[in-house]
Amino acid sequence: MSKETSTSETWFHILKASAKIPGAKIDREQFLRKEFAEFCDEVKINELVATDPAKARIHIETLDQIAEKCIQVETMQASAISFAAGLPGGWWMAATIPADVSQFYYRAMILAQKLAYIYGWPDLFENTDVLSDEASLRLTLFMGVMMGSGGAVTTLNGIAKGLAHQAVKSMPQLVLNNIINQIAKWIGVKITKVSFTKGIAHVIPLIGGIFSAGLSAGMMLPMAKKLKKYLRNSPIITEAL
Repeated sequence: MSKETSTSETWFHILKASAKIPGAKIDREQFLRKEFAEFCDEVKINELVATDPAKARIHIETLDQIAEKCIQVETMQASAISFAAGLPGGWWMAATIPADVSQFYYRAMILAQKLAYIYGWPDLFENTDVLSDEASLRLTLFMGVMMGSGGAVTTLNGIAKGLAHQAVKSMPQLVLNNIINQIAKWIGVKITKVSFTKGIAHVIPLIGGIFSAGLSAGMMLPMAKKLKKYLRNSPIITEAL
């Protein structure tokens, strides 16, 4: 197995494993009803669930407010879990990825779904509990955006334009798969580096937990901000408002 293949498989392994953890799937309708209850009446909530918040003409400032709240909650969750996982004991994925790394990307996957639904993307799980190929594709692209991949932004823009106009996918599947694999390799390399850094922290009791918590918070916040910035300016929003 080549190094490039192994790094892409690292990401897909984490993605599939994270999707099986209870709570990994965000119920789009339940989430939107809960988050928008403070800002909308029942009629408007029904409309935004049936379409999306942008098409329902919800103010962008309201979307941003809800998104910021979700970012704060998930950042705190990732930091707390990393503190516990950074303490001695317990490795995941055959001792190759520390437990706090797997939990970090589990929280990132949850946050990506929440932000996507706030800013108008359809149900990633397509009303099932199984992570479909399409859901894996979009979550990989969202994670690529969070980690600074320009290729992920370009690819998502193509998908978003199709969704905004209720059109078919604008990219051939073979081309799309090649792009996804390249982004997965890129993410896998970054995950491996973070995993090594966090793995060292496990050697030092308590300090390792504090270090892991701080590193998780320091990573999650800018990643979340990147995805939020992209989603609020994607064709799904700009062509609906």
